[in-house]
Amino acid sequence: MTGLPTLLATPPAAAARGGAELFLDGSLLAAGLMLGISILLIAIRLLRGPSLPDRVIALDLLGTIAAGAVGIFAIEREEPVILYVAILLALLLFVGTVAFAFYLERGAAARASATGPTEEAP
Repeated sequence: MTGLPTLLATPPAAAARGGAELFLDGSLLAAGLMLGISILLIAIRLLRGPSLPDRVIALDLLGTIAAGAVGIFAIEREEPVILYVAILLALLLFVGTVAFAFYLERGAAARASATGPTEEAP
């Protein structure tokens, strides 16, 4: 059997595992490319604006994409412990978004009380 190619000499389970690893590598590459394109588009929205809430949402989305990139890194390195970093990052981003929404709501209420009651036209 020394003349047979290596693929024919390997057991079927090992050959199937090789195909699965090839598919996983291709999937991770595709996901990384999509995340990279997303980062470029989000950076454009972050720079162009037009308002502060648009920029904050773009920054939040950028952080969410970073959490996804950390997840891809954890899968690639086969280290599930790294996923805790992605979860912690997503949790911090959520708290930041809630704080910003609270800030906007409080600012809107302050502006409404500063202008006083509005009179309706008869």
